[in-house]
Amino acid sequence: PQTKQDLEIIAILSAVNTAVTVMVLGFLYIISRSRSGATLALKMMYPIETWSALEPTSDFIRLLAVTLAAGLLAMPMMRYVGKGMLKLHAAIPLQQMVMGVILFVVALVWLSTGFVGIGVLIVGTIIGLLPPRIGIRRSHGMGIILVPIMIYTFAQKFDSFGFI
Repeated sequence: PQTKQDLEIIAILSAVNTAVTVMVLGFLYIISRSRSGATLALKMMYPIETWSALEPTSDFIRLLAVTLAAGLLAMPMMRYVGKGMLKLHAAIPLQQMVMGVILFVVALVWLSTGFVGIGVLIVGTIIGLLPPRIGIRRSHGMGIILVPIMIYTFAQKFDSFGFI
């Protein structure tokens, strides 16, 4: 049974995601920077004309219209699909569903990247599960990822003698 608060949370999350999509498209066309994987793929596939005048580019208007149309079409579709997913969720025990999803993710990682991907998946899972067990926030785990990336990037740009 859904409460009014559940529906409000879903509505707020949907509104925020739509706003983020519009802002990411704006960033792509105004400052020519990708802020999501979708806009990065768009930028790689399609030449982006930067929005420099007072009037937005026609491509930006088209993409914005498609985004809003997709959102409007998704609302009634999700009401229908959501009911079916709710029935499916009630029919399958939670533990079996979670195990099925885990096995599906492991299979996809194995098929797409092999042993290296499985290793990265295991390390990422440990990094994700460790913080609550030792009493720190997950956001602090980002340092484990960011520090090596910063050192690698620094070495590529500024270490012309090969010290790092």
